[in-house]
Amino acid sequence: MADSIQDSMIDERFWLGLSKSMVTSAITRREEAASRLVTGVGWFWTVYSAVVVTALAVSGKQEIVVAVALILPVAALVVAYLAGLMTLQPIDQSFLVNSPTQIQRLYDEAVARKRKLLRRARIWTVISGAMVIIAIMTAALSKGPQS
Repeated sequence: MADSIQDSMIDERFWLGLSKSMVTSAITRREEAASRLVTGVGWFWTVYSAVVVTALAVSGKQEIVVAVALILPVAALVVAYLAGLMTLQPIDQSFLVNSPTQIQRLYDEAVARKRKLLRRARIWTVISGAMVIIAIMTAALSKGPQS
């Protein structure tokens, strides 16, 4: 019983254990976040495709502004998707197994690289989402076929 009470106390051992799990899961957490971004970009693709198909079906000849607004998200969606996939790729490194300082340095570099890649993927996901919203609004506000 004393062990279970000791294990449930919030003391130095608790915080050291928490910091250990934070360090060991740093790359995994970033990869999971990137996976969610890739899924989100896939959802944007679905919505975007439906908007474009609907806009083209209900309207006749498109004005150049409307056509550009409908086509522009393609590039941002592709870049956002690729940025998410790049974050999911493993980082190849070689090291001496008997050098803890080298292993730590390489791990820190890998975490920093994943952080940078994830930040880039987030930015492109936001940009592509905004462009999809603009495409939706443009399609909704564009004039239908002229009589």
